[in-house]
Amino acid sequence: MQFTVEEKQIIGFYCITDRTALIQELSFIIPHIEDEDMKETAQSALNKLEQITDAEFDRIGLTAYNDTEDFENE
Repeated sequence: MQFTVEEKQIIGFYCITDRTALIQELSFIIPHIEDEDMKETAQSALNKLEQITDAEFDRIGLTAYNDTEDFENE
């Protein structure tokens, strides 16, 4: 299953490497997201996470978002 760049960014905001825990966190936070585009992207990511296995999730190679990376590349 392919995740979009935007979906990977939303997932990466959470330093969670466990698929089940990430599903729980996204399920909790989605109702509180005010931006409709972001809410739609988060929901899409959640739907995809629910459809894949833990092994597939581990192979995706998602990394946590790190603010310092932005500054190091400038």
